[in-house]
Amino acid sequence: MEFSMVYTVFALSGLAVILISFLVIAKTVNNIGISLLRMEYLLKRELELVKERERIKAEILKQQKTEEERRRRMEDEPEGMGNLPSSVKKG
Repeated sequence: MEFSMVYTVFALSGLAVILISFLVIAKTVNNIGISLLRMEYLLKRELELVKERERIKAEILKQQKTEEERRRRMEDEPEGMGNLPSSVKKG
């Protein structure tokens, strides 16, 4: 009778260890999943910010080129003729 009681205690303690191990593993996997989702969100957000930054840089470069071209055209025109309408310039 004593041996069966010892085996029962060992079996119950082993079952408790297995149950606790499964709970710890499940909690760990859940935390890993949440961390991966958070990382995915942050990476998407960072990608959006980089794309926006590149779009703004391209827009600034475009405006600078337009401004430089306008300035070059103004410098190429004779003095005093820059503000006259095009129909007057031809004559």
